[in-house]
Amino acid sequence: FNPSLIGSLMAALRKVEEADHPKALVIRGVGKFFSNGLDLEFMQKSEPNETSGMIEQCWEFLARLLVLDCRTVAAINGHGFGAGLFLALACDF
Repeated sequence: FNPSLIGSLMAALRKVEEADHPKALVIRGVGKFFSNGLDLEFMQKSEPNETSGMIEQCWEFLARLLVLDCRTVAAINGHGFGAGLFLALACDF
């Protein structure tokens, strides 16, 4: 997870939240991992206020995903580390 990914996830979630009667949201990884979790390079190079803001956005995304009014599926195609595991756990299936 990094600010770019969180922004993309939030935009996709917003579209589903605004849709009339969404049926499902499927989240999948690319390549051999479902999610590597937090972007450690970003975390090491960024200022503390940047990292804490990104982590807050991550938790906000996961909270909104938990209460989304449609089925959510984590199409797990490989390992999920750290926040990636939380992402999978926030989904219904």
